[in-house]
Amino acid sequence: MKKKFLIICMMLLCAVSVFAIDLSVGGSIDYSIQGRAYVTGETLDWTGGEHYSHLLGINAFFDAQYVRISLGGNWSVEGVMLKTLAGDSLLMPSSHFRYRDIHLSNFDLCILGKYPIKSGIAKLSPMVGFDFAINVYTKDSHNIYSAQRKDLHHVYFLAGFSSDIELMSHLFISPSVLFGIDLKKPSNYKTKKNAAETAGLKYMDNSLKFNLGISIGYTF
Repeated sequence: MKKKFLIICMMLLCAVSVFAIDLSVGGSIDYSIQGRAYVTGETLDWTGGEHYSHLLGINAFFDAQYVRISLGGNWSVEGVMLKTLAGDSLLMPSSHFRYRDIHLSNFDLCILGKYPIKSGIAKLSPMVGFDFAINVYTKDSHNIYSAQRKDLHHVYFLAGFSSDIELMSHLFISPSVLFGIDLKKPSNYKTKKNAAETAGLKYMDNSLKFNLGISIGYTF
């Protein structure tokens, strides 16, 4: 009997806790710059490259005050820009640009923890979390990525902030800024790193993301 009473009390406590926090749902659009840079060599004698793409995204989200989960997709709005770098100085490298007709579409799941700070009609929320980007479609006129689809999947660690601004009762907009670093290395990372170290050189390879978004939501 005591166990049943304790279980009922816990269920009531959980229910009260859920209704005590702010719950909201909505949708968002965002713009991202997604890029990768790699360097082989030493400070005064090196070669490397970078490539980056611009993406637009549409997402739906659920917000439980301290956690925001969004689900949607994004796609590239132009091809991928490739840049080959070489030189004897990291400050003044020689470079060569190439444009490739590569277009991407991704499924996107983002899970963020946040801490809202109330200030007038707005709530500023520092956020950290993870973004899982799964490539679902690639159009490449040269089939470069046909055998490298797994390298187009990304797991970003994100940090940034958003600001919920009340428009009217229950309705708000929320601009956001996020920066991310990819935790997933390319499939050839270890091979290139080992080859560079065997030759007495250093090898670095990192993928980054910058995201600007605007959401509109309804608070229950």
